[in-house]
Amino acid sequence: MWKIAALVILGATGQAPAPLDPNIAPFVGPETLVVARVDLTRISTETVPARLTESLPFRLVGDRMEALPAWSRRLQSAGVRELVFIADLNGPPVVVVPGVADRDHDRVGRLLCGREGGASPIDWSSYAIIRSAVVAGSNDSLDRVRALQPAPRPDLMQALDGEEASVRLAISATPEIRRVLEELVPNFPRELGGGPITEWTRGLRWISIGLTGGKAPWRVVVAASDPDAARKLAARGPAIAGFLAKAPIDREMPRLLGRLKTSVQGDRLKISADAEVAAGLIDAATRPVVDAIAQSDCMMNEKQIALAIHNYASSTGSKRLFPPAYSTARAGKPLLSWRVLILPYLDQQQELYREFRLDEPWDSPHNRTLIGRMPAVYRCPLESSADAREGKTRYVAPRSPGTIFRGAQGVSIKEITDGFSNTIFFLDADEAHAVPWTKPDDWDVPPEGVADVFHAHPGGRDPGTCAAMADGSVRFLRARTPSKTLRAMFTFAGNEVIATD
Repeated sequence: MWKIAALVILGATGQAPAPLDPNIAPFVGPETLVVARVDLTRISTETVPARLTESLPFRLVGDRMEALPAWSRRLQSAGVRELVFIADLNGPPVVVVPGVADRDHDRVGRLLCGREGGASPIDWSSYAIIRSAVVAGSNDSLDRVRALQPAPRPDLMQALDGEEASVRLAISATPEIRRVLEELVPNFPRELGGGPITEWTRGLRWISIGLTGGKAPWRVVVAASDPDAARKLAARGPAIAGFLAKAPIDREMPRLLGRLKTSVQGDRLKISADAEVAAGLIDAATRPVVDAIAQSDCMMNEKQIALAIHNYASSTGSKRLFPPAYSTARAGKPLLSWRVLILPYLDQQQELYREFRLDEPWDSPHNRTLIGRMPAVYRCPLESSADAREGKTRYVAPRSPGTIFRGAQGVSIKEITDGFSNTIFFLDADEAHAVPWTKPDDWDVPPEGVADVFHAHPGGRDPGTCAAMADGSVRFLRARTPSKTLRAMFTFAGNEVIATD
């Protein structure tokens, strides 16, 4: 869902949007929660405020955002002017391109799924022609759309028909959601000011989020049932801000909320924000989900790499040696990193390994050409696109005399006496410690201050990093872990005692 949010939160020229195509109505049902309109003719990465592009969702889809302009032009050449995203509780969202009689629907579908002319910024796996429109999404979501029984949703239609904005997001809870919420949570938590939840379930009709040009590109309109309900919703703002200030999220949240400009006009609560505030709030709102996704993907990468390290050891026969930190020339000069040495044991990387000249250093004229072909498994999801393009990885091994990747000599399995689950193979360092993946370079453990490298995953107020252990498992280690404990986990035969937590 954050990938779609990254596309929706785009810059705009501020021109008036076209009326909602009536062909969209057949795709809006009783359980629809969100409808977003994106006018391709007014989207450009050049119009996105610089501060917004620095926000977390944008940085995570950096490569995809770079593909957006060309992809948009291809769609426009096929007659597509507007994309409409629709989401409900029953599964992944879909994108709908309203039907036009003389349009090549199959070409539009191929373009949406990245099967013609280049990649799509969003991973739509399939498309179908449904009710004269092109719909893209997962196979399950397409089946859901085919079986949909459309229903009038004047709330969503009103939310989409707001003030001028070339990108607009409409949100409205269904009656069923409101009823369930009233049963499960009859009152607001005391931390949010208390009072009956009906203040929201019956007092709030819909929310509209629009992106426009100018100094305040992000504008939110909350429609209440009447002026009194709008005033009550506005009055709850300080309690919500106070609660968020204490929550384990971005430390900047209180300051950012204080910079929102709010006003009550009749039955509408209007909120606007400049690019800096919008980007900060986007970061704070999306960080828990994005962090969870990135942490999960990072752990999967590390598990694959750890498995390859063990398979390397199995290939050494009775010696059972893990790879050395780097290969060397006869004179002892380091040549290639352990990340290159395990390529034959990583899925579908055997061919890349065969292209290396193993008797040459990592930066020889030939081997240098392979740096840009870093396998995707060596890239943490939170790593910058610039580092990835340069072939840099944040997956580095702690290196010192007592670590597994200590130098030119591999460590045997039987040498690890501290316990495989207590000994670190490698970890996801912060960007300051990223290295070219082929270079015989890792993280030299400093005499002091080892916790600095453990901020690779922000985690709100509790940062940390993913670390692959010698048993092949992956743990999330908090930066607040005592340095003494971390140092004990770096060594494989230090006889230290490590707490189970």
